[in-house]
Amino acid sequence: MKELRQILSKYLHLKGEQAALASVMRVQGSAYRGPGARMLICSDGTSFGFLSGGCLEADVRERAAPVLESGTPQMVRYDMTSPDDILWGLGMGCDGIVDVLIERLPASSQADPLQFLDSCLRDRHHAAVLTVYGATSAIPLASRHLLSESGDSYSDIADSSVRDQLLQAAKLCLEQSKTFHQAISLGNEELQVLVEHVSPPTELLVCGAGHDAVPLVHFASELGWKVTLADHRPSQANARNFPDAERIVALHPQEASDQIELHSGMVAVVMTHNFPKDVEWLSWLLPSTVPYIGMLGPRARLDKLLNELASQGEDPATFDPQRLFGPVGLDIGASTPEEIALAILAEIRAVLSGCQGGFLKQRRGPIHSRSSTKIRHS
Repeated sequence: MKELRQILSKYLHLKGEQAALASVMRVQGSAYRGPGARMLICSDGTSFGFLSGGCLEADVRERAAPVLESGTPQMVRYDMTSPDDILWGLGMGCDGIVDVLIERLPASSQADPLQFLDSCLRDRHHAAVLTVYGATSAIPLASRHLLSESGDSYSDIADSSVRDQLLQAAKLCLEQSKTFHQAISLGNEELQVLVEHVSPPTELLVCGAGHDAVPLVHFASELGWKVTLADHRPSQANARNFPDAERIVALHPQEASDQIELHSGMVAVVMTHNFPKDVEWLSWLLPSTVPYIGMLGPRARLDKLLNELASQGEDPATFDPQRLFGPVGLDIGASTPEEIALAILAEIRAVLSGCQGGFLKQRRGPIHSRSSTKIRHS
């Protein structure tokens, strides 16, 4: 998400300079990154973002030059299963096939897909981005249809019947928060479309401004997450101590609802090292729709916190226990503040992805799940 936000920011500030966008459309077999990975290539050859672990980027930059000149999109296939891979000088050895779409971007305006996508992310809306990478005689390469969860849409596809089919795919994408491929048969031709789910940046609320919160805020910011730091002590909750926080609020937990909006796109970690304050933060967070609430400290301390809530007339049993994580973090043997921050963020990422956080070598099947659907349209 950080990469996409950087690409959008750079594109929106180009001020008329030409640029190309390279996007991974399809992956067969093993590859470093999956569909939706992007790289922005400016006219001077500089680039932002990555399509692989660094193997493809130089070649893609070279291929972008004629696309920038002609304006004609190009599909490029990188076949790492072929011995020719070594002859290309790429030598990736990933044993996969990667299809990359390279296109010249329009001059930044109020009516283009990247502007639309940027608006979705700024408004905290999920979006479905549908990109044609297998064209037909009627629908050209790099045509797009976008749908926001708010119901707003963008499309440069003229055929209304095809748009209707893509709209249904976009709705499914948003309902399932899932990226997939779709094929639409149009007579003797077949339209190939990447249906990509794009989510807004993860929002992290850190309750507590101790020294161990510093690496947590910093690492989360490096991931592109939007971090809010909250603590009742102005001497601790300030930009000098937390330069990477997007927002810092000095308040007591009972004042939080006036300044912080809790929602299902937010995760929270409570780490005040103050038992009464932890009780207050937990009392405020548990009734919310926040899907992840992490509590620093041992399990016995969390039990005491919940017992204290019960003694105050609140019944923690009425709240979904699956949302509460304490002790917080994956079991990686962490002991330093930096290692603990790594364990916490890894656990949050696993929860949001629906993964167990185990060793990849024990995973059955591909690392990145991919799916396709086919629709016949007469």
